[in-house]
Amino acid sequence: MALCDQRCVVIQGSNDRLDRSADHADRCLSFTQIFSTTGNPKLPSARKEALQALVKRPDSTEEAALVAHGMHLARTIGSPAYPAEEERLRERVQASIRRSFYPEGGTRHLAAILADGDRRKMVRGISVPTLVLHGEDDPLVPCEGGRDTAACIPDATIRTLPGW
Repeated sequence: MALCDQRCVVIQGSNDRLDRSADHADRCLSFTQIFSTTGNPKLPSARKEALQALVKRPDSTEEAALVAHGMHLARTIGSPAYPAEEERLRERVQASIRRSFYPEGGTRHLAAILADGDRRKMVRGISVPTLVLHGEDDPLVPCEGGRDTAACIPDATIRTLPGW
């Protein structure tokens, strides 16, 4: 998320640093949070197969194995009702690997999310018009995470999407 010298609209995916939006609400005109959770420990966790796919290492560092691994991961944590077309998914995964292959990245990202803890108190400080978007069938961040995010932000609106 980039903060600008003037007031701006902030759109974030997943758990991309909700605290920045809370800390800099005076610089935001509005806020859209996509696929998020507050870190509330009472909320349901990701589906077992999604977590397993996230922590599983590729069979090798050869490009073909990395592409197969990336495609499996994308299919496992992606929108169940809107699967990506096979060739387009392959191209996207391959381009991502060629752009930047960092095997520890996914594990570190997951560890950072888990270590961030319960953000409900901080999220309550967001005071700009807020839209929370969340998939009703998200295998990685259950919809309850989005609902909890919206419930904690004063006057937030939530829109859930079936099959997403």
